[in-house]
Amino acid sequence: MSIALKVSTAYTFGAVYGTIKDTVAALKEQGVTAAGIVDTDTWGHVSWFKECKNAGITPLLGVSWVVSCQEDRIPRMWFLAASAAGLSELYTALSNSYSTPVPTKRGPVPSLLPETILGFSDNVLVFAGDICDKTYLSSLYAARPNSTFIDIAENGSHIANMLKRNIAASIGAPLVATRDNAYLTAANKDILEYLPYGRSS
Repeated sequence: MSIALKVSTAYTFGAVYGTIKDTVAALKEQGVTAAGIVDTDTWGHVSWFKECKNAGITPLLGVSWVVSCQEDRIPRMWFLAASAAGLSELYTALSNSYSTPVPTKRGPVPSLLPETILGFSDNVLVFAGDICDKTYLSSLYAARPNSTFIDIAENGSHIANMLKRNIAASIGAPLVATRDNAYLTAANKDILEYLPYGRSS
């Protein structure tokens, strides 16, 4: 069994190249049996569910979202619904996040409050994402040890991965290996450079 927990598609506007159909086809070719969509919105969920089902891949539905827990940066965490109840819980939280925006260079963006994430049930799987704050991750894991994970991206920052490995060992949280994707093949890399806003979004 091969599981791709963290997959982004062109619905992460301006930062990822690859339609849902092509992305699922690539996952099928790689022998993936279950895959989670974690774009920066939820617009692709219906298409992802249908394409994965048609390809014989178990679809997992999630999202990457800004968390307003650090004043000097705009970090993101990512989430997967473990059940229909978890998906409903996640949708409600994301809808409410528009009332707590954080400022960015391009204007305010919706954000989840740290206490909202602490309040998620185990029906929502929570991954550290950009967060390398030991205090916050420790409180998160203590509150929901069965559904909080510290992820390391194999093609991500070595420094962030080292920090998160140390935090996971210190608090006893499980580590999950992932891989960030921005395009499907090397031939797509040049196309990505011409997308609106580039990779900075």
